[in-house]
Amino acid sequence: MDRRWTQTAINTMLDIKPTYAHTTLANGITNKRIEKLLTNLDQCLPGDCHKPIGWRADEVASQLSLSESRFLHLFSEKMGIAWRPYLLWRRTICAVGAITKGLSATEAAHVAGFSDSAHLSRTFRSLFGMSIREAKHLSK
Repeated sequence: MDRRWTQTAINTMLDIKPTYAHTTLANGITNKRIEKLLTNLDQCLPGDCHKPIGWRADEVASQLSLSESRFLHLFSEKMGIAWRPYLLWRRTICAVGAITKGLSATEAAHVAGFSDSAHLSRTFRSLFGMSIREAKHLSK
């Protein structure tokens, strides 16, 4: 992966204010159930994120009065990405934000709902092609 692109992506991600409901609505997401879900995520994963509770696909589907398969299909259709990778992306952004506020990788991982810092590190590396430490070095 091109290091310049990665550095730009990291810097951009650190500047993101994770309120996606308004962004995606501006891009034409019109399903009220998906809008409600994104608004709930924005409340759950703001700058001082809290471990997401009840974000399994079957639980979310139940909250939205949908079957799990219908929810997964609808989410993917409206958002252009499957539910699980989307949630993983949101949790990664939350963890990176926590790290930039001074939390350790382990604390940030737990706050964002990762099982441990190794899980966060693997996810970060798979998304950006570098370690969190390398990204911190690039963002300085």
